[in-house]
Amino acid sequence: MKKLITILVTALSTTAAIPQYTEVKKTVICNDTKTLYNDLVNGEYAERPVWGGEGENSKFVLLINKTTGTWTFIEFVKDRSCVLGVGEGSLILDLEKKKQNP
Repeated sequence: MKKLITILVTALSTTAAIPQYTEVKKTVICNDTKTLYNDLVNGEYAERPVWGGEGENSKFVLLINKTTGTWTFIEFVKDRSCVLGVGEGSLILDLEKKKQNP
């Protein structure tokens, strides 16, 4: 009986650890790169780029307004750009800062 319980617990914990991913389709707002970028940087949001990265066929930029906390995450594909996410209450993380012991 003990052996059976051990096998069941092992089997359940092994299968529970496998992440289950799903594909989600979501509407995104796109425009030509120059217009979109200009609206976010020089418009009412006054956001500035704080991070950038490259994917397989596109580039990504995270824009943040440090005063208001608004942020926009953009994907650039050639001369077209799409807003992947927006929000408020951004927080700049200092990943280089070491933990200090009390």
